[in-house]
Amino acid sequence: MNKLLQLGLLILCLLTGEISHSQSIKNIKLSFIEMSKNNIEAIGVSQIKANNAKYYSIDLHRLKEDLDGMMHREHENSGFIAQVSFPHPDGTFHLYN
Repeated sequence: MNKLLQLGLLILCLLTGEISHSQSIKNIKLSFIEMSKNNIEAIGVSQIKANNAKYYSIDLHRLKEDLDGMMHREHENSGFIAQVSFPHPDGTFHLYN
């Protein structure tokens, strides 16, 4: 009975340690700011030619703040896993880690 109790406590400790080292996932919400075509042309030459399009900018300062603390692939358990959704030309959003 005593050995069974010790084995149970050992398994519980191992599971607790594994759970405490798991990484959290943070969903990064991008702040899209709609822009006019004239504003885009002032930045540079557009690489995509479209007849009917909307143009957006991303708030890079906020994105940097949201990504602060993200894990580094070289260092296990060094931070959170970031998930970001980006729009695709067909209007859908795709989730990336």
